[in-house]
Amino acid sequence: MADLDEFRAACQERDTRTGKGHRHYLAAARNAQRVLLFHLGIVDEPPRSSGPVPFADRLADLQPPIRETVIAYLERKRATCQPKTVSAIATGLKHGQHRLRQGAGYLKVGSGLSHINDLVVPVG
Repeated sequence: MADLDEFRAACQERDTRTGKGHRHYLAAARNAQRVLLFHLGIVDEPPRSSGPVPFADRLADLQPPIRETVIAYLERKRATCQPKTVSAIATGLKHGQHRLRQGAGYLKVGSGLSHINDLVVPVG
């Protein structure tokens, strides 16, 4: 662990001195540290592999009936949108900042909803 701490300190020092960061090296050091802690039995789960966080994990704070509907919506959006667009929609839905297109109107998803039938089509 001391070696990883020294490596991180060297990266920070280089960043301060040259203005050139090495975030990828620091990320690799953090991941190595988590792998080591897992193999030593200090943490119960191995580090998550890189890549996008699954929709079910990202939207875990939504109520189950809403979450399943929103995940199905996002999976369908993958067919017509770029991955970053779908990711931005998922983030917006998680924070109640995105509206789902429904016919001529929109459905706004909020964290207080418990069922898909509670969605309201705003007027105007």
